[in-house]
Amino acid sequence: MLFTNSRWLMPAAALFTTSTFAANEHNLLQQRDTQTYQIQDSYDATNFFDGFEFFSGPDPTEGFVRYQTALEANDSSLAGFANGGVFLGVDSSSSDVGQPGRASTRVNTKKTYTRGLFVADIAHMPSSTCGVWAAFWSFGDNWPSAGEIDIIEGVNRDTSTSFTLHTSSGCTFQSQGNCNAPGDGTKGCTQPGFNNPLSYGSGFNSIGGGVFATEWTSDAIRMWFFPRTGSIPTDLTSGNPSPANWGTPAAEFSGGGGGSGNCDIDSHFQSHRLVFNTALCGQWAGKVFSQDSQCASLANTCEEFVSQNPAAFKEAYWLINSVKVYSRELGSGTVGSAAAVPATPEPGPGATEAGTGSGPGSDSSQHNAGYASSGSGDASSSYLSSSSSSSSSSYGSGTAPVAVVAPALGSPAEEAAVAVAGAGAGAGEAGGYKTQTAPAAGKKLRRRRGPQKKRKWRRALRWGGGRGRMEAAQE
Repeated sequence: MLFTNSRWLMPAAALFTTSTFAANEHNLLQQRDTQTYQIQDSYDATNFFDGFEFFSGPDPTEGFVRYQTALEANDSSLAGFANGGVFLGVDSSSSDVGQPGRASTRVNTKKTYTRGLFVADIAHMPSSTCGVWAAFWSFGDNWPSAGEIDIIEGVNRDTSTSFTLHTSSGCTFQSQGNCNAPGDGTKGCTQPGFNNPLSYGSGFNSIGGGVFATEWTSDAIRMWFFPRTGSIPTDLTSGNPSPANWGTPAAEFSGGGGGSGNCDIDSHFQSHRLVFNTALCGQWAGKVFSQDSQCASLANTCEEFVSQNPAAFKEAYWLINSVKVYSRELGSGTVGSAAAVPATPEPGPGATEAGTGSGPGSDSSQHNAGYASSGSGDASSSYLSSSSSSSSSSYGSGTAPVAVVAPALGSPAEEAAVAVAGAGAGAGEAGGYKTQTAPAAGKKLRRRRGPQKKRKWRRALRWGGGRGRMEAAQE
């Protein structure tokens, strides 16, 4: 460009090049719009624990946390259903907790996905609490070679989510930088400039949550956040999502890049599982705990605070309305193939990730993509059904998501009082059901024995007038 007296002139050749680029970009957007997305998998309160499994190995991020098996989560009422959504919580009743740490939950899809549109409708996420490290993310087993996509992530009193990618070497984006930083992928590359106090933790919960949508294609990874109190696209609520109509995404990692950016997305992101987890302390939240003056005033270390203050974690829970996975048709093919997860997957490499959030203590982060090896997780547990999740073409039953108020918890166990669902849950000789009040913390829901006839049972807790009812329905 030519500069004259603070004004610039663009050569004719550059004008031609720019207009040609704009025309090509317009054609690409039109092409994207005509390649419609179709529902592939839908996970909600009817089938979530059929499609997600529990990780119960040692925390790869070295946190002060003990991830629960499916049975443990059921016994302690840390996983199940509340207010029509899927509940995943943290122990908020035990005091003086020792190693390995406070009980929490981490789940991931049994299926893996390569490319697609991933839409999570969430009513509540773990609050902006000292010691908490909450995340909704995806990763491939061969970390960081298969990549990682962080959609929701923050620590301690953060108020805005961080959108971050982690890869092996050779993936750089012009705006976000090197996704293999600082040379091993642990820091990754984060979308700069995003700061929405409604997108994470307590601010998110104050409006009844919202919807996160991630479009993963061969040319870019784009993320949108739609607060519950804002405008959720009608094509999304109707089950016919068209990201080209959603406006500028909150984060966009474009593979072509230009300038200093260059990343072959297809070679750096493959076969991802979707993950929800709530870690405590560890290589990010624990590392920056003392850098937050409010957190530092509560205890000498993150581990000390988490151990001694169970009530602080009453709001450290997920309440998930649904997770929907869409694939896009391209001629006779389909973008967004899914493969079954091996029954005994190889363990992850124990690698860690990092992001830079907007809240306090977010200048350094570490999150992990490790996966349980055989014996440490619940990949082969008979407690959960191994069947594929059902699909649905609707989003929120064809209507806009309704604001779901998180339960007013005396403690998650007292009022959520939930039981993990799935074929095989509580399987055996049983009959009838027992109506009872919600159990106190740590107590299991009990069923009466009926006729000595083996059946497959689905257990679900339904609320009515403050009482919980266990129903056993023959399938």
